[in-house]
Amino acid sequence: MKTIHLTAALAVGITLLNPVSAETIIHNVNLVTMGDDGLVSGKAVVIDEGRITAIIPESGAASRDAAVIIDAGGKYLTPGMVDAHMHHYDAVPYVNYIANGVTTVIGLGQRRSAESFLALREAIEAGEQIGPQIYTGYMTIASHIDIEDPDEARDYVRKLKPDGYDLVKVYNNIPQDVFDAVVDEAAKNDLSVFGHLPRNFPVEYSLSHGLDVVAHAEEFYFAYFGGPRDQALPEFDGSDVIDLDRADKVIDLMVKHDIALIPNIVFTFVTMRFWDDEEAAMADPEMAYWPEVAHDAWRQSNGARRDQIDKRMLRDRVKYNVIHDFTRRAQAAGVLIATGTDAPERGVLSGASVHSEMRELVKSGLTIEQALAAATSNGGKLIEKYIDKDVRLGVIAPGYEADLVLVSENPLDNIRNMKMIDGVMVDGVWHDRHALDAMRDALVTAK
Repeated sequence: MKTIHLTAALAVGITLLNPVSAETIIHNVNLVTMGDDGLVSGKAVVIDEGRITAIIPESGAASRDAAVIIDAGGKYLTPGMVDAHMHHYDAVPYVNYIANGVTTVIGLGQRRSAESFLALREAIEAGEQIGPQIYTGYMTIASHIDIEDPDEARDYVRKLKPDGYDLVKVYNNIPQDVFDAVVDEAAKNDLSVFGHLPRNFPVEYSLSHGLDVVAHAEEFYFAYFGGPRDQALPEFDGSDVIDLDRADKVIDLMVKHDIALIPNIVFTFVTMRFWDDEEAAMADPEMAYWPEVAHDAWRQSNGARRDQIDKRMLRDRVKYNVIHDFTRRAQAAGVLIATGTDAPERGVLSGASVHSEMRELVKSGLTIEQALAAATSNGGKLIEKYIDKDVRLGVIAPGYEADLVLVSENPLDNIRNMKMIDGVMVDGVWHDRHALDAMRDALVTAK
């Protein structure tokens, strides 16, 4: 038996790359289960073969014949977090997800190197590289790939699952007959349809005819509330009053048809932050762990350099308020809300942005527990419901995946406490804070 006291492990920077078949126990810990049991003390977590196998009394931890016993020092253990809306770029340092407690991601559309994303998933699953569990779609229909013919759309969808992809994503200018073909073929192939709200036909149609997950709350601002597109910006003065009570109609449709929402509020927040002070945004401590090519790309894509910037920022300010209110209403109505960030779009930092999104959800009026659920148990429910019915993650309970985050203070007291990470377990493998920092320091050295 090998006993690891957390304080000692942190002092020497231990990553326990123990085989996932070796039983591990985490004890002397408070469990933020995100399940029916809520916050639990006096229990220990038993992990074997990458899964939680039991929750046992604290008194039984020492006598258990486990390969590794981790003394958590009275800290708080939560499920690993999910970023349900991200993208793949070759330069992304995927260890940043793990260092920030994000253990699962969903890729919503590839601009390039889609095959390398599948190769990255294989490398992570083989233990050759540290990174999150990956689910992903391929190229977004009507954005990254143009499909005008319904039969061509059906052919595209049929190939996705055999090629290793997990979902279909559609964009806002998809033709209605192509949308219908995508939805029909996706259902035949046991795939869900994620995406933007099509703007070529009524929002109510897409919500009642097969769209499963809306990837941005801002889609309702543009497609349903009539927020101005770029061509209408010259006349936009922000004086039009949006009747937010109209939201109830489409939210009722989402509940009726079991449609999930990924609000992705952080993207708008970051856009406004970059306009307000690009240098301050680029000085975020997380930027140290990103390659210079990302720094350059983000500066070049800063929306503050676009035309009509005053109108764009006015629109973002109005939109920001609308999507906060829409998200609050959707949560209250029972819509499944999951965190997603659009990382690594300009300034949206992979891993760290999930913490920003949780803060945005609290700004929207969600409770701290609801915001944390959006990043943990709801992310697991979204994957189980729309991607893989056999997946169990986002809750600390027997049978669930051993993706866990240890934080030094109770996150249910303050959502910012989720940033106070002392260790992360991914698929049953433990990485303490010093080991994670060492891996990230290597990113800085490699620049």
